[in-house]
Amino acid sequence: MTESVSPIGSTAIFHAEAVALAKKLRDPFPPHLVRWLPKAKVSDQGRRPCVPYVEFATVVDRLDQVVGVGGWQSRIEVLNDGSALCELKLRIGAGWIAKSDVGSVGAKEDGASRVKAAASDALKRAAAKFGVGAYLVHVPRQWLDYDDQRKRVIGVAHLPAWAMPGGEGHPPAPPVDAKLATSIGNAIAAAFQKATDATSFSVARLAYLQAWGGGRIGSPQRAVILGSRSQAASRLSLNDPHAEEE
Repeated sequence: MTESVSPIGSTAIFHAEAVALAKKLRDPFPPHLVRWLPKAKVSDQGRRPCVPYVEFATVVDRLDQVVGVGGWQSRIEVLNDGSALCELKLRIGAGWIAKSDVGSVGAKEDGASRVKAAASDALKRAAAKFGVGAYLVHVPRQWLDYDDQRKRVIGVAHLPAWAMPGGEGHPPAPPVDAKLATSIGNAIAAAFQKATDATSFSVARLAYLQAWGGGRIGSPQRAVILGSRSQAASRLSLNDPHAEEE
């Protein structure tokens, strides 16, 4: 919900340390630490669709291991509706980064148990904004064997390689349609070439960012677009904005 950065002496050092810590924070967990939650009340031949998650203690351990026990702190505020707001701060260099999120629980929890569960959920959600366990939302749900009497998952799940320790932490991008990518790339490059002022330049820039971020163009088209973009920026006497995307 919120994000803030405390002032520090060296922006370059701060950035380098932040990048290194972010990689460690978002690294996928070993399979034995990943739990599976049923998402249906009725079993189908003893199986239920399940989604992955990690427990509160696992998240705390990751924070302790990456930034140290003195490198993070959290503040919990219980809200009127029974949910909880967690502000999580991580120390990076001489400064702190703070991110917040709200956690809640089902109606079956009450009293102190509800507050505890909501606070735990809030911290996990805030930690996910730092990358801790965030990859799990991309893992497809799996049908796993479920013990109705003991109310627990007993099947063995299989995680894709990208969701294992050292993996990318996100599924691979789908292949780019070469013909469509060329068409889109040429259109955006032409938009830069036709730009007559800062506004039309910004419109072309937004189209490029959306196409590149959405995986609709590949590196060859990107190179052509950036060439046209540099020419347009020079012609219009605008600062070349390439650095922020490289």
